[in-house]
Amino acid sequence: MRKLIYFVFAVLAVSCAKDGTTETAGLLTRGQPEEVIVLGLPDGDNPHLSPPVTVIVVRDKDESMVVPEWWDESSGNHGNPSGGGGGSGGSTGSGGTGNNGAIEVNPNPDGYFVVTVSANPPTGGSVSGGGNYLPHSSARVSASANDGYTFVNWTGTATVSTSTINIPDVFLNMEFVANFKRDENYVPPTEPTDPCESMVLKMGNPTFVNMLNSLQSLTSSNYEAGRAYTYSNGVYTFINHDGEPNDPGIDWNPSSNNKIDGHVHSHYNDGTLPIFSVSDILIPGFWDSIGGINNLDAFSLGTVTYGGTYFLQISNVATYRRFYNMYGSNGQIDSALEFMYAGFINSNMSIADVTTNFVRFLNATGTGMTLMKKDSDGFVKLGVNMNNKLTQFRCLK
Repeated sequence: MRKLIYFVFAVLAVSCAKDGTTETAGLLTRGQPEEVIVLGLPDGDNPHLSPPVTVIVVRDKDESMVVPEWWDESSGNHGNPSGGGGGSGGSTGSGGTGNNGAIEVNPNPDGYFVVTVSANPPTGGSVSGGGNYLPHSSARVSASANDGYTFVNWTGTATVSTSTINIPDVFLNMEFVANFKRDENYVPPTEPTDPCESMVLKMGNPTFVNMLNSLQSLTSSNYEAGRAYTYSNGVYTFINHDGEPNDPGIDWNPSSNNKIDGHVHSHYNDGTLPIFSVSDILIPGFWDSIGGINNLDAFSLGTVTYGGTYFLQISNVATYRRFYNMYGSNGQIDSALEFMYAGFINSNMSIADVTTNFVRFLNATGTGMTLMKKDSDGFVKLGVNMNNKLTQFRCLK
């Protein structure tokens, strides 16, 4: 099947009726036309339409209507394969066929046309109205932005600026993509559960960035420094606690009366790991078991080391709790987990190999956690492919 080609024309032939309403091609009487799109291949080889047909986008208050040029709102004449349904072009032009104005409308083999809707990016919002439609039936597609995003427009079969499109005559397969953009002024009341959105929020907060920088300066010391934090409506509040000199650990816990949203700690250079330890991975499970975490689904655990700044976010709470109950219940580390960790990571590895093997360890042991690493442009979400090579997904601002 050959792909439809869309030609967009910026200039419309618009006439005004006596009552001041706007008409296009003598057929449509609602709203202000926005643009015309001709659907079809230059040689007429279109599996659904012969010849190419004009689509008109018309604004109607806060919604838009997408119709073929032959569609007559006043008479209900939607055109038909046997003639008498051509558009304003009569027997010539994009509205007719040269055969008594007949329009060929050929559905898919199952007798339906498909209206496809999607969101870009997927986290930007929700869409509805896609599905299978009988020829000449009506459809309505809508888009709704998620918190922190605003709706931009629909693109695809037609470019439409309103969030809702009415299609009174489904006459071919249609595809609409709802485009959203991040609202730079939005401040979420709680931290996002999506790992990348959580990191973007943190890096956009000067207080949080300053905290990370201060921990980085402490990696040259001889003790670990910890920063528990809570977040509410754009404000991070920190609880500072440090370990003892030459002791690779921190004796500190939250409580049900003093819950936290995340925790970051440093590893000092001499004798500590460049990435999370086994006890680091298990500690959110212990804190969760004593009621010390507000929302495990959005909880972030960070470590700042000579190897870089890393964050772990729990991407699947049920999976992580199973992992914790298997290897760390009652605050005791199962020796089997330590043995598996040592099989993936050792002190002779490069930072790059440690990072790759740590991701492999997370996957092999079923932690339900996602690893993020900070670089000069923000954070990347890390994974491994089928060849055990490190993959990186940039967290976009």
